[in-house]
Amino acid sequence: MEKVDPALRQKINYAEKENPSEQIEFLGRCTNNIDDKIKKNIEGKGINIQTVAGDIFTASGTAAQIKSLAGMDIIKNLELSVTRKFN
Repeated sequence: MEKVDPALRQKINYAEKENPSEQIEFLGRCTNNIDDKIKKNIEGKGINIQTVAGDIFTASGTAAQIKSLAGMDIIKNLELSVTRKFN
């Protein structure tokens, strides 16, 4: 899981113990721009892709799905999505 940032790794470890079905929001970067074939490969792992911009995507998935995704050669890195509140 060297492609997974520490915050996401911590969230995955917690979810595996406490709530394996929890959907975790994350940001991913691929080695190439994301085309339909790459998108289908990612979604084939059970990942729900929300947005795509070049080689970056936002998505959600369970801890097990994200760990499986991290093992794919096309994935460069995965990071926990940050939710910001604006006043």
